Amino acid sequence: METTDARSTIAELARLLEAEGKVKTSFLKAVLEREAEFPTGLPTPGAAIAIPHADPQHCIEPAVAVGILKNPVGFAEMGSPQSTLDVRIVFLLSVTRPEDHVEWLSKLASAFQNPQFAQRLLEAKSPPQACNLLRNGIEAPT
Repeated sequence: METTDARSTIAELARLLEAEGKVKTSFLKAVLEREAEFPTGLPTPGAAIAIPHADPQHCIEPAVAVGILKNPVGFAEMGSPQSTLDVRIVFLLSVTRPEDHVEWLSKLASAFQNPQFAQRLLEAKSPPQACNLLRNGIEAPT
């Protein structure tokens, strides 16, 4: 995926979720507003990740759109918004229950503690290969 900034990255992934009927038309604006107030960049080993999302009222079904970026994009760091991270992997979440965000965050952060996981994901040659790596490395919230 080739984008130039966090906003365009989120917009491209949000369009995918909206096209699949997973989120409402209000989703993109809500994600961008939430990201400005509560940044989601995480400095994980191997490659920084971001996990933007919106409040459940903007979501129709649970889903995740994954962007593996050709070039790093700046996202503000969670807990340190004055710091910018060069993010290479973005997980845009559509969560219909507030507790699912915390569970996803925990699972993703845990999987990305292994730097080889991020490297294998960045080297994936196709979307199906990336999906298989993700399925094997991360279990979706139940």
